Amino acid sequence: MIKKIKPVFICLIIFLFTICISKGFAGDEADKSLISDLKLIKVISGSGAHDLFNNPQAVFIDPDLDEIYIADTDNNRVLILGHDFELKNIIGPEKGLELPVDVALDKEDNIYVVEAGANALKVFDLRGNLIFKRELILPEQTEPLKAGRIFFDKRDNLYVLDRSASRIVVFDQEGEFKFKFGQPGKDKGQFGLLQDIFVGPLGKIFVTNSIGVAVQVFSPKGNRLFGFGEHTTAVYDFSFPMNSRIDRSGNIWVLDGFRHNIKVFDSKGVFIKSLGTFGKEEEQLYFPVDMDFDSTGNLYVLEKGANRLQVFEVVTNQKAVLKAE
Repeated sequence: MIKKIKPVFICLIIFLFTICISKGFAGDEADKSLISDLKLIKVISGSGAHDLFNNPQAVFIDPDLDEIYIADTDNNRVLILGHDFELKNIIGPEKGLELPVDVALDKEDNIYVVEAGANALKVFDLRGNLIFKRELILPEQTEPLKAGRIFFDKRDNLYVLDRSASRIVVFDQEGEFKFKFGQPGKDKGQFGLLQDIFVGPLGKIFVTNSIGVAVQVFSPKGNRLFGFGEHTTAVYDFSFPMNSRIDRSGNIWVLDGFRHNIKVFDSKGVFIKSLGTFGKEEEQLYFPVDMDFDSTGNLYVLEKGANRLQVFEVVTNQKAVLKAE
């Protein structure tokens, strides 16, 4: 009798252990599936009822103060809003600004602005005064490169998206060239049409590419770690990925401008969930172009098609908010 029961008992133990492994011991992996929805907090469409956005292209959230910087491209200005969404300042054409397409801050709170087709970055102080222009020149070149997107890491290294050469170029805080990586193509480590550059808190470099591999992740020295996302009709793939960010759990959020949604992946690029629907109504997305997180985990999505910025709370199944890195 004992001999008959023993194998059953062993199977039961193995089954219960498997349950513990998949649920009780999963830890962070289980938490990643808790993302349930986006809850609208605020809609911003300009600096006032009669002063609306016109083809905005970039939003940047100051990680220290949660102040909001918006490149309002066809209005030739950068808007600066406080964490309470109140207007603080406007840097406009009277300051020499023309067609801004990206904006970022260094550690000294200098405001770096990329203008469409310009061969130098314009740098302003917090009052909106032009301090200097920075040309970005590589050792083997005499002409400065034309930046697409830019991003500062925690050490104030400047990462520049160079679309003309399909590469990422990195400069130190003094503007001296450090290294570069990438080349034209659709294979691993190559870029077809660069869209965005982002550096995580651990120094990993996230590059969003609308032709070829959608998102590729590189080490702080520019060595490729992995990539994910193809251009198919599958729910986990993309039509036109625009940018990527990571939340505090390490999940990777990717904005798809032509599918009008946001896809969430775990830290290894495994698909979790798709958020957002097509449309011009509030809580819908209409040709989104950029997004960023604030320090409390709220998600800011900029739409060039709807000329607005929507702010969302990221809601989980436990009604918690994911804090963003």
